[in-house]
Amino acid sequence: MDASSSEPETGNREPEKADSNEQPAAAEENVTESAAETEATEVAAPANPDQSDSYLRWSYVITRGIVAGLVWSFFAYVFDPMLHRGVIMGGQKAVGAKVEIEGFATEFFPPVIKASNVQIANKFKPTNNLLEFTHFEGHVDGAALLRRAYVIDRGRIDGLQFDTDRKESGQLDTSEPPPADETESPFKAKVEQFGKKWAADLLERAKLETDPRQFESVRLAESLKTEWEGDFDDLKERVDGIEDGADKIKDAIEDKSGNTLDRVQRYQKAAADAAKLLKEADTIRREVAGMPDRARVDLKDLEAARDRDLEKIKEKIDLLRTDPNQLSEFLMGPELYHRMTSTFDWVTWTHERIQELKNQPKPVRSRGEDIEFPHSKPLPKFLLRLLDIMGQGQVAGEPMQFAGTLTGVSSQPQIYADPTVLRLEGKGNGTAQVKATIDLRDEVPKNVVAVFYESDEPDAARLGDKKNLRIVVDSGNLKWRTNVETIGEELSGQIFLIREPVSMSVQLDPDTDPRVSSILQQVIGNINRVEAEVELAGTVKKPTWKLKSNLGPSIADGINGILKKTIDSKRIQLTSYINDHRDTNRRDLINLINTEYVDVVKKLNVNQDKLKNLIPKQLSDQPLDTLKQLFRR
Repeated sequence: MDASSSEPETGNREPEKADSNEQPAAAEENVTESAAETEATEVAAPANPDQSDSYLRWSYVITRGIVAGLVWSFFAYVFDPMLHRGVIMGGQKAVGAKVEIEGFATEFFPPVIKASNVQIANKFKPTNNLLEFTHFEGHVDGAALLRRAYVIDRGRIDGLQFDTDRKESGQLDTSEPPPADETESPFKAKVEQFGKKWAADLLERAKLETDPRQFESVRLAESLKTEWEGDFDDLKERVDGIEDGADKIKDAIEDKSGNTLDRVQRYQKAAADAAKLLKEADTIRREVAGMPDRARVDLKDLEAARDRDLEKIKEKIDLLRTDPNQLSEFLMGPELYHRMTSTFDWVTWTHERIQELKNQPKPVRSRGEDIEFPHSKPLPKFLLRLLDIMGQGQVAGEPMQFAGTLTGVSSQPQIYADPTVLRLEGKGNGTAQVKATIDLRDEVPKNVVAVFYESDEPDAARLGDKKNLRIVVDSGNLKWRTNVETIGEELSGQIFLIREPVSMSVQLDPDTDPRVSSILQQVIGNINRVEAEVELAGTVKKPTWKLKSNLGPSIADGINGILKKTIDSKRIQLTSYINDHRDTNRRDLINLINTEYVDVVKKLNVNQDKLKNLIPKQLSDQPLDTLKQLFRR
């Protein structure tokens, strides 16, 4: 029982084991069947291409094509115009004047910005462009864009020109009117005023005329002679009046006509008239008595006038009473001012831009917070590492083709290692080198501009003022150097100019005395080198300058020497004339006084004696007693 029962159990277990062993084989068989079905399906699929695989393929292409088209359309039709307008607005905000960009385009692989026919107006001269160029191309750092920084690794500008004319005003509609240019007009007026005075002084010293009336002693002698003659004529007339009165009194006394009363009245009137005449005679005598003292004073004044005339002659042949430095400023000032005008324009423009950047208000913060992750090498928002420049312009009025580089232009100079540096080399009739450094890394900005120019080509300069005095300088070699530095508001610098060898000619107003031209031509004929130096100081807005040159002292010394040579003999002649004229005038005046004095006194004495003899003293002093005696008779 046990055996029989155990057998079936054993038999039952064996099939179970067999089933379990057969399961993997069945699974494999099922997989094989599924694969076969799939393969059969794939083989059968080409029979219905429009139902399954075709639908999935076109949806993929269409959706991605639409996205690509939108992206392309944005960058082709929206991105460039939007960036174009943004660059114009940003540029106008930076320079304070109109910015015009005719063509603008971008590329992405690699990132490149291109612009053409760009004009940037000058805020201070709206009718001129600060600069313009025909083409710009800049290669942008793509990695910097991911850090929200616009970095141009290398760029190039072609056709760059400075200070060109505009067809219309470059002033912004919202900007204030440009400030009036007051730098040149006061200087020009000062030069013209000095030129007129200097030319007039030179003519006055060059023309020692022989007209005796130019001397004070001659004019005074004539005046004194006329005055003394008039006084003596008056005295003679008064003395003659006394004589006529005495004759009338004599006739009245000798008149026996009429009765006794009539004769008494005539006597009484004669006595009164005689008293008046005697009183007038006493007055004249006192006046005549004071004449010798008056004559001595007049002769002393005449002597002093003679001494002043001699001193005047000496002054006319002495060195011109003109400051040589002032003469140098009159002659060299306009040329040097013209040469440093462009440098001052750039210094002023840079200073204004720095002040505007420092005074910009902080942007209004919107809600939220920007979290900046620190970087080992932070970048400014905008950076121009290197810009190659090709163009043309003028250096002190000299047209030139130039090439150079601009490096380190940054919107945040405090976090950039290097200052902004501009280097240019130009070639025309001469050569020029320009280097400008703008350092805004510290709290106080520092700018340095250095310009050097040299030319071996013949060059002509017109010095002075064409209305009064102009000297034309033809030179074979010209060198000038400018160094200008600003630290904050303070300005300093130097300008040096050398011309050699030189030949000069004089141009004067046609109405100017030809002797002045002759003297100047002799002087400048001995000058073969012109040097000038200007020291700059003050502030950017109110610069001051002091000019030194060999031209002013050379001309002043030369004129002095020529005047001494040309008029020395005339000086001796005039000195002798004044001394002789003084002696003659003095002698004539003394003779006049003595002769007329004696004549007046003599006639006065005669008339007084006549009056006294005509009217007895007792008759004139006691007329009533005389009447009583007459009645007793």
